[in-house]
Amino acid sequence: MDNVKKIVKNNYKWVVLLFMSIIFIVFAIRIKSNPGLGIDNSIYNFIRQFQSNNLTSFFKFISNIIAWKAISIACLIFILICIIKKSYKYCPFVITNLVFIIILNFILKHIYTRPRPEFMLIDEYGYSFPSGHAMVSMAFYGLFIYILFHVKINKYFKYILSFLIFLMIMLVGISRIYLHVHYFSDVIAGFAVSVIYLIVFTRFMKIVTNEGVKKQPIYKSFYYAISGIFLGFKKERNIKIHFIAMLFVVVFGYLLKISGVEWCICIILFGLVISLEYVNTSIENTVDLVTTKYDERAKIAKDTSAAAVFFASVAALVAGLIIFIPKIFF
Repeated sequence: MDNVKKIVKNNYKWVVLLFMSIIFIVFAIRIKSNPGLGIDNSIYNFIRQFQSNNLTSFFKFISNIIAWKAISIACLIFILICIIKKSYKYCPFVITNLVFIIILNFILKHIYTRPRPEFMLIDEYGYSFPSGHAMVSMAFYGLFIYILFHVKINKYFKYILSFLIFLMIMLVGISRIYLHVHYFSDVIAGFAVSVIYLIVFTRFMKIVTNEGVKKQPIYKSFYYAISGIFLGFKKERNIKIHFIAMLFVVVFGYLLKISGVEWCICIILFGLVISLEYVNTSIENTVDLVTTKYDERAKIAKDTSAAAVFFASVAALVAGLIIFIPKIFF
């Protein structure tokens, strides 16, 4: 029985993630094939029965909880609580979380390009699916609930405040349907995406902050990586050549005004070639450390790693010629 409880405790997040993924996928597929869903009309017609001036004013206020001014104040409150409770490690994630969820919503809206409902009670612009207010409220205020349960604070206050925040998130979703700026499916899909996002994001937070794990701080990993970059550049001639080539490409790219897509191709190729050169250096040094005698397997390891760099370099050269020759001669 204890084993079952342990398994459930360790894996419930992934069950939730799977369930939310199914919800989002179902709605995403349906609105792609048929933007008008029967459940959207049914839910809105039910809510419309309760419309009144007072209720409209209330839901306008609730909807504005996701306005930039309210979000800015909430950010300051979250960070202040983290500082007071000496949980400084959470401060950067408050802002990072907000930026990521806004970008994710922007991408999804432009993938599905679903028009907003007609006869909206307030002015809204942009696409409808998924609801930005639903996504931001669940991700932003949901992270606050997560932080509350990871700082030292009175448990009764923690539970009451978490319940009030969750209630507020639900009311934000309802407000978007009531004000007829979103469909029911927009809101549910928005909540589903944000729950998936929060599970992944909080997992990322645990890894970065080493929460519950006695490991070296994450900054040391960055320190070792940066040290490796300088060591490779200092000791390896080929790495210097690749960096010089990258510098020439950047200069010519700027002068010839290559497009955004062409810059992306160049950057990916920079990373690929230079990364492989560092891997090749690592393999060569490891082989030399293991044996000083001639061994066919050592030769294969060194030659194939060098071949990987060669193929990547040739591919980068060809791509560079395709990009730059037309701009130079035509």
